[in-house]
Amino acid sequence: MKKLISVLAVILALGLAAATAVCAATADLTVLSVLGTAVIDGIKDEAYADAVPVEFNQQGDTNGNGMVMDHSDATAYIINDAEYAYVFVDVYDDNLDNSGSIAYDRDSVELFWMVDNAKAQIRYHFDGTVDADSGEDVESAVVITDTGYAVEAKIPITDVFDDKIEICIQINVCEDGLRQYTCYIQGNAEGDRAYARNNRESPNDCWWTLALAGRFEDTIEGEKNEPMEIDRDNFMSLRDSKFGVSLAVRNASGETGLLVGETDGVFGGTVKISWEGSSGLTEDRIGVRGEPELFIMITDGGYLKLPEGAQVGDTGETATYTFTYTDITITADGYDNVVVPGGTLDDIRFTVKQEDGWTSGTSVEIDLTEPVKEQLGLDTEGLCEYLTNVTEVTTTVTFDAWNGRTKDDLDWYLSVLEDEDKNILAIIQRNMDGVMEAKAVIEDETSDLTAKQEALKNAFAALEHTETYVREYHTQSMEVLTEMRAIVEELSSAVEKLEAEAQEQEQQEQQTQQEDSDAQEPGVSGESGEPVNEENEATSSADEENGGGSGVIIGIVIAVVVIIIITAAGSKRKKGVN
Repeated sequence: MKKLISVLAVILALGLAAATAVCAATADLTVLSVLGTAVIDGIKDEAYADAVPVEFNQQGDTNGNGMVMDHSDATAYIINDAEYAYVFVDVYDDNLDNSGSIAYDRDSVELFWMVDNAKAQIRYHFDGTVDADSGEDVESAVVITDTGYAVEAKIPITDVFDDKIEICIQINVCEDGLRQYTCYIQGNAEGDRAYARNNRESPNDCWWTLALAGRFEDTIEGEKNEPMEIDRDNFMSLRDSKFGVSLAVRNASGETGLLVGETDGVFGGTVKISWEGSSGLTEDRIGVRGEPELFIMITDGGYLKLPEGAQVGDTGETATYTFTYTDITITADGYDNVVVPGGTLDDIRFTVKQEDGWTSGTSVEIDLTEPVKEQLGLDTEGLCEYLTNVTEVTTTVTFDAWNGRTKDDLDWYLSVLEDEDKNILAIIQRNMDGVMEAKAVIEDETSDLTAKQEALKNAFAALEHTETYVREYHTQSMEVLTEMRAIVEELSSAVEKLEAEAQEQEQQEQQTQQEDSDAQEPGVSGESGEPVNEENEATSSADEENGGGSGVIIGIVIAVVVIIIITAAGSKRKKGVN
């Protein structure tokens, strides 16, 4: 298998040269972690069940020509808890080689991460040998599998900023004592220079960003993510983004019941929750196998999309959201009101993920359970009873920012587009004047069809020119464009009708001319269509006028013959008497 891949790499190297340039910006690669704690034994257990599969199918720029393979050499799964990130790498290799004299010339997995702004680079060989090139080794395990080998390691979460750390993983694929190529995740071809990055300030910034699950205190200084730059291509994403708010209760078995169904709001907007009435939740249902939860859930409102044909485990669009909410007041029969102070949910990262029949990663919850217990002094049993008596919950939630941008930013950019719209409107108004001139020609009964067709052609040209300028966000120009399309469509129908009428008239004229020509053509009967001999016809007519024609002539000939015979007979008798 390795030999085949090496041959393909040589054959396709030139054809894939452009991929190197595309893959150069590797510092922006983000890999998502999920919550979990694993036992380090080299076995992928249930702790990784929700982890996002990270496929290694791209070779390094300097050792592999940056080609993207149609199969994976390995798959990694990453989870984290409050202290560690757990990395499980499943390597697919049917020819494990350990004969190289140099460490990286033996089949292995290399992990890179930062500790106190210094690189930790550890190499884990399939035979269990560990090379600590730099930094300290961590708890790890290696297991030979039916398809190759697996490496599992427990990396301390250090150098955190904005709930992220920086790491990189490299697969060394070796044969006959030499490394054939290094393998990375797609877009990380420069990863084969990961060893050259000694600290965060190194110019060779080719590591990933690992987005940790949960919230962490920053342990290093850095700059927060810059707000997205608004332009014509992405401003509509900002304008159209939305959110949803719901009030819910969840029992210990994970069953969730909505007290208030999800209410959608728009970017920069506010949603009010004012739920009243009986929850309809029985104590038996609420208290199933433990303590229930009461919470407000804020979501992306279904705005973030998965890629077409997404499979379980696939992730889709990502965005950061900021929400504020006012004091939350909870009322229940027989209890004092509970008030949860308002607050801000700042830069909440939503990433939609395809689960088995549902999606995750696009919600944040405001817990109301602990405030209720603390303010009313309730235990689990008392909490269950309380929830069956809740009659009202009120608050307001405002969608303040999306990818670092606020409603004010959107309004400012809209004003820029409005100014642009005015300039475009002046241009397309001339096109509209041209369309109206064409309309006048087409509606003029004295104009011939050729003139109308030429006018329609000019109208279409004006419409096409207008469409090159106008976009959906040019509201005034879009109104003119919509009107122009309707007029041109009407003119097109009118000319098509005239063309059809002209064609029909031409066909009728041709038919009439043919009929006249047929009537004047000699040798053709008007009714039967059978040919008639003119000479015979004349003779026949003359015969009829002379009372019998050929019959009379025959009679005369017979009479002459009879006379001759009688004369001859008389002559013979005379001779006999003498």
